[in-house]
Order: sequence, then C-alpha cells, then structure tokens
Amino acid sequence: MVDIRIENMENTRLSEIVKEVSPIRYQTVKITNQLLDGSFHTQIIGNPQKSINFKVIANQNQVEMIDVLEAKGEYIKLIEYDRSYVGAIDSAIAWSRITVGFKNRNKRLFRGDVNLKITDEGLDT
Repeated sequence: MVDIRIENMENTRLSEIVKEVSPIRYQTVKITNQLLDGSFHTQIIGNPQKSINFKVIANQNQVEMIDVLEAKGEYIKLIEYDRSYVGAIDSAIAWSRITVGFKNRNKRLFRGDVNLKITDEGLDT
C-alpha cells in the first residue's frame, strides 16, 4: 500500500503519487488599527483555517474524478503515513501532463499542486 495518497470519502484512490506535503498552515483574519495614542491593536476574527499543500501525480481517470470533487466542493482525504486530513480542495488545479504517447487513460499521467482546506484530521489505522 502507498504510504502517502489521496482518496475520496468512499476510499477510492485518487492518486498515483503524492509528494512534497507541507506542514499544516494556519490562516486567520486579522484587522490591525492604529489607536489615537499611536499604538496598534490587532483583532483576530474567528478560529484559524488549517490548510496543507502538496503535489499530486494522477492518471487521467483520477484527474477527472478529482476535478469533479473540487467543482462540487466535496471532501477528499489525504493520507500521510499514519495521519489523515479531510477537507475540500481550495481552487481548481492547473494540471500539466508528464507522459506522452499513451492511448491508455491509466498511463497518461498529470501533475498538479493542491491546497487542501482541512476540516478534520486524525490517525489513520
């Protein structure tokens, strides 16, 4: 079994290779105002949004499934060794083809950068 992969919520594999997985990033909405005395006040609104970036290599059938999930805003699962991250893909993926000359759709490989907005994380068993 592949140690790093992406799957849909029905556990269908959506990747051939997943690499360059970033650490989790935290983003917040910050409003900074200068007060009358010249000091600054920073207000943080809401809880931080967690996201993770990675590169995925997928065959043409997998690319089409990933694109449909992204377009519908449905969740995918990134499994990285013993951890799993569930979330929605932030924006459409710009795919670049890395193989040439294959008639078989499963042998046509594409590479794309993914930003996953994490809604849940845990240990993968």
